[in-house]
Amino acid sequence: MFRIIKTFLTSVVLIGIGVVVSFYGNKILNEFIDKNDSFVEVTATVIDFDSAGSEDGSAYTIYQYNVGGIDYKVYSSVKSTSLPAIGDTITLKYNPSNPAEVVFLNGSNYVVMFAGAGFILVGVFGLFRCIGLCFKSSKKKSSISSELDNNI
Repeated sequence: MFRIIKTFLTSVVLIGIGVVVSFYGNKILNEFIDKNDSFVEVTATVIDFDSAGSEDGSAYTIYQYNVGGIDYKVYSSVKSTSLPAIGDTITLKYNPSNPAEVVFLNGSNYVVMFAGAGFILVGVFGLFRCIGLCFKSSKKKSSISSELDNNI
């Protein structure tokens, strides 16, 4: 019985985490979509790397782009060990009213939502497992009580 309760509570917690993470991911994605619609594309060039405090060889990539004759620098949002070459280019989008504000055009904006969905799926699987354990437990009780009835 303790195993059923433990499975049930764990499943509920996982579903709760999944819902929170999914809502947060949806918020991030909606902000990205809003910015993506109103921001302007520009080509940025890799100019350097920042590996301060990194012992594993990972670094932030530093990009430079030009808007209206003014050069802007931006750091990648994530440290990576697979670094591009100096001079490589990417497309990003900048805010026309504040060119220093950019969004990177990559698929990582969906990762949080998929992670949340994963928690929810594992939690739902746990609930089905819990239901299966309940039926298994009730069948055992039923067979034990019928054996006791037969022996009386």
